[in-house]
Amino acid sequence: MAPKPTPVVTASATPTPTTSTISIQPVKVDPDSPSEKLLKILKAGNWVEFGKPTAPLVYAFIDPECSHCHQFIADLREKKSYETSDIRTRLLPVGIMGKESLYEAAKLIDELHPQKAFFDHMDGDEFALPVDEKYNIQKVQENMAIMQDWELDVTPFVIYRNKMGQVKIIRGRPKDIDALLTDIK
Repeated sequence: MAPKPTPVVTASATPTPTTSTISIQPVKVDPDSPSEKLLKILKAGNWVEFGKPTAPLVYAFIDPECSHCHQFIADLREKKSYETSDIRTRLLPVGIMGKESLYEAAKLIDELHPQKAFFDHMDGDEFALPVDEKYNIQKVQENMAIMQDWELDVTPFVIYRNKMGQVKIIRGRPKDIDALLTDIK
């Protein structure tokens, strides 16, 4: 992937001797950069959205059977991030942990209320994402192909644009959910 651009920091026109003011300018986006291409692919991917439409957007590949994915979403739930409009996640379900997760991911993509179904699944409801071979796994396979094409090798795999306009990637569960939330707001 291309190196991440750094923000431009400039001093204000006439700072006083005892104080200084800086303004941080957003980075210029190169539409041909690998990170921009990945975001464009994710936007067209097979995702389910949690959160309010006006909240800052984060994409994440998740496997319904992945404990780290569950913990990532649990961290957001604990902070009430979906209710307070701190974050909006577009989850791209994959089935890399086995046949069971493949069909659960397919069910999640086709679910009328995916947020409720996934929360219920995380909370132990074995009927929330039932495993059934009648579910069409094509969309899940397409998500898995994106992961393979981009050599994304873990779940969760989080991709987002921060408040400065930089594309950021977190491989695995974010260690500091507050830092993620601060970075996008």
